[in-house]
Amino acid sequence: MDKIVYNSEYFSPKDTLNCGQVFRFFEYKKGYIVLSKDKACYLYCENDKTIIECEDNDKNYFYNYFDLNRDYSKIVESAKKENEFLSNCAIN
Repeated sequence: MDKIVYNSEYFSPKDTLNCGQVFRFFEYKKGYIVLSKDKACYLYCENDKTIIECEDNDKNYFYNYFDLNRDYSKIVESAKKENEFLSNCAIN
């Protein structure tokens, strides 16, 4: 098994999976099992990190699946500057 570790400030498993864009997941232990194509990962939070555990060969797949190359801090900062409504959403 391999692990991807990401800052939980910008990647909440619960919020990500319950947003309506992911359909093949279920709660497991302290997180979630996510199924996509013929792949699976275990997704959970630990302290201030989001952890993805998957087979070594699937690491790049889930890194891309969850769009972890994107700098979400820049998006949040931009949203805060756009208007009051977006600013309130970005803060919460």
